[in-house]
Formats: sequence, C-alpha cells, structure tokens
Amino acid sequence: MNRIVEEKGRVPGELNTVDFADGYPFLLATEASLKKINEWAGCGDNTFTMRRFRPNIVISGAEPFAEDRWRKIEIGGHIFHLQKRCKRCKMTTVIPDEGIFGGTEPLATVKAKNNGTFGMNMIHSKKSIGTGAFPQLANFH
Repeated sequence: MNRIVEEKGRVPGELNTVDFADGYPFLLATEASLKKINEWAGCGDNTFTMRRFRPNIVISGAEPFAEDRWRKIEIGGHIFHLQKRCKRCKMTTVIPDEGIFGGTEPLATVKAKNNGTFGMNMIHSKKSIGTGAFPQLANFH
C-alpha cells in the first residue's frame, strides 16, 4: 500500500510516496544527536541506541542536531530532500530486544530538551545519479 507524503512536506516533481514508513520514506539521524540525548538523560553514551528511533540512515562526524538545518543531502550520487524534523512518539520507549515499553525515556528527554523531535524526515530525489550503493561519505547542503 502506498501513501502520499503530507502536503506541506512534498517536493514538487519528486516521488512523494511512502510504502512501509510512518509518514516519510526516509528518516535520517546523527550519532552526535543520539549522544546528546543520552547526555541530557544523564545515562551515558550508549543507554539508548539508534534502534529506539529507527532511522534508515545514520550519519557520523556531524555536530549534534546539525541535521535539523540541512535541506539536502547527497550520498553516493543519491539526493535526499530533508523535509521536516521528526516528531517522536511513545514507540521510542519500547525496549527493542524485549518488545515491551520501558518507562518514559528517552521520549521524556526528547520532549523536554528538543521540542519532541529527533531526526529528519526525507524524500529521495528522482534526480539522483547514484548506482544504488551508499558509500560512507556524504555531502550536506
């Protein structure tokens, strides 16, 4: 089943459909942003892993929440439009290996310190020239 991305997040001339994702086809987050969430929660670098937030693409080597300011990213010739910050829900409180809710964190910290958002929703550009492989290097715009 395909869904259309919400109207305010669409990019003219691009494929604005979502298959299995919640609201956008791609979610990007940075390792530095996750580290900052863990720091704010006062629980060490690795208490909450990226699995809690379920991004498709994880970037290293950026400042915390730098992704909130990017408008486009290119990975191996593939262009993505970063459309909006991802509003987080109760699913972030599920302990991945157990499949049970584990209290109010990290959602409580995300709400208190980052306006309830973590990561950026993205759309893949039809103008991409890549071959399908995503190398380690990316360009941010």
